[in-house]
Amino acid sequence: MITGILAILIFLPFLLGLCCFLVPENKVKQLAFAFSLLVFAVSAYMASDFCLCYDIQYAFNYPWIPSMGISFNIGLDGISLLLVLLTTFLVPLIILSSFRYEYKNSRLFYSLILIMQGALIGVFSAGDAFLFYIFWELALIPIYFICLLWGGADRLRITLKFFIYTLAGSLFMLLAIIYLYLQTPEHSFDITAFYSLKLDPQTQTVIFWGFFLAFAIKMPIFPLHSWQPDTYHTAPTPGTMLLSGIMLKMGIYGVIRWMIPIVPESVGINK
Repeated sequence: MITGILAILIFLPFLLGLCCFLVPENKVKQLAFAFSLLVFAVSAYMASDFCLCYDIQYAFNYPWIPSMGISFNIGLDGISLLLVLLTTFLVPLIILSSFRYEYKNSRLFYSLILIMQGALIGVFSAGDAFLFYIFWELALIPIYFICLLWGGADRLRITLKFFIYTLAGSLFMLLAIIYLYLQTPEHSFDITAFYSLKLDPQTQTVIFWGFFLAFAIKMPIFPLHSWQPDTYHTAPTPGTMLLSGIMLKMGIYGVIRWMIPIVPESVGINK
């Protein structure tokens, strides 16, 4: 097992996305497809070496901002590995589906897809709440621009609506994360520190809604779903595939990884 291979898997799409700007417009889609296959190959290698007998694997923890208890803490278990594989498997197919179309400023288009892939892998592997939030927001930025620049009619209004919905939900989640951070004995964003907190039922209810609003918008759950039909209709085909194939899983994953273990009583589970 290579130390830091998960960090390589996260940052590789970012680097490859920037490399898209170095090739001619008429060759970038083929290169982006090759890049996405490379990322998938790395994830497949990790899956082949994954052992179901253990919990977190490919762990990498670097003290990013020690004074604030923030670390670049990442790792995979069975759930996150499946979602990482889903992400790296679907992105090549999404890029391949775009071959029949010609997109203006295609270098930026394919660069955004690869950058979004890296951020999504970060979401599914983050073990630090601050890092999770950073990747969560970073995964949204590319899809905003994909919808705004290559979307259909009325894309400005529809993208703005999508932006407001997701930003509002993310802010509630950020407030919940900050509160939990302040409750930890050593002021840490580490997920295990959040899991260890003993929160009273009233506090759990407040934290529940902070997380749930962000996750429910992504899933999306009625009545927080009204951004979805217009966005799916307006976004270019690859954008719709990114939204429906991968991004919706962010909300479900957040519920399983962050919300239920931290506030179990709010969802009817005794801790």
